[in-house]
Amino acid sequence: MVVNEERHAEIKAALHSRGLSLGAIARSEKVATTTVSLVSRGHGRSRRLEQAIAQALDVSPEQLWPERYSR
Repeated sequence: MVVNEERHAEIKAALHSRGLSLGAIARSEKVATTTVSLVSRGHGRSRRLEQAIAQALDVSPEQLWPERYSR
């Protein structure tokens, strides 16, 4: 498990620039904000939440977390 606080900050900033937040994603996915934050940081893994974050940023999960999707 790779924890990446810099990437987490970049994800939060990118969401903010779109008028979104990790909390908004959490509400739409019916999970705790902490859960989304843990996935964003790399403490946890959820393909569903990775997809939701990536979709909000108009990128693929592979672009945000290449180490999770390496072949």
